[in-house]
Amino acid sequence: MKFKNNKSKNVVYNERIRSPKVRCINKNNENLGIMTIKEAIDLAKFEGLDLIQISYDKEAPICRIMDYGKFKYDKSKKEKLLNKKRRESVIKVKEVKFRPTTDSNDLNVKAKMATRFLSEGNRVKVVLKFSGREVSLKKVAFDKIYLFFDLLQNFIVLNEPSFDGKKSITSVIGPVST
Repeated sequence: MKFKNNKSKNVVYNERIRSPKVRCINKNNENLGIMTIKEAIDLAKFEGLDLIQISYDKEAPICRIMDYGKFKYDKSKKEKLLNKKRRESVIKVKEVKFRPTTDSNDLNVKAKMATRFLSEGNRVKVVLKFSGREVSLKKVAFDKIYLFFDLLQNFIVLNEPSFDGKKSITSVIGPVST
């Protein structure tokens, strides 16, 4: 089974090019016109380079005379740089969980963790979990979340605290962009 994007991953060069005629471009980016595949490969071999297929046109695919090893190296460098940019642009969401009965000292520790996450540029999802009859302590739970927010500095509330089902209250906060 062949996939459509399979062509873009596998580079076709020299004798692997199947088209009888190609549009050839030399190493100085000058268009040499349409010629037979044999003429184009001979021209590339004469210059000590390879004929690499750049585009997949039905009539005459565009081929370029260049060094295959250098072409492959440059392509891998571009892909690595692109992947690095993708990873950097991803915003991570860290999570801090506590309960309505969590003590103030433990809440301070959670606040320090959240402050560290915010300083790294991550968003923080604040989750207050209920267990059993704690669900009836809704006012205490909201007070606990706002007390937690008071312990933090330099943040923006992206999602106000709200019930996420019956067993938890969630809120998302993010760093203040300067």
